[in-house]
Amino acid sequence: MIFRDWLREHPEDRELYAAEKRRVAALKVSYMAEYASQKAAVVLEILRRAGLR
Repeated sequence: MIFRDWLREHPEDRELYAAEKRRVAALKVSYMAEYASQKAAVVLEILRRAGLR
């Protein structure tokens, strides 16, 4: 919930995450784990900004 709440309160990170999701979706990955892995760097950066990493 912290990640979701952070995105609600920080539009710049919300857009960063949305753009990353679009980028990864365009790759047409076959497995959910691969999808998550492709987004990991951006997710970790946002978590760092939220003070969680």
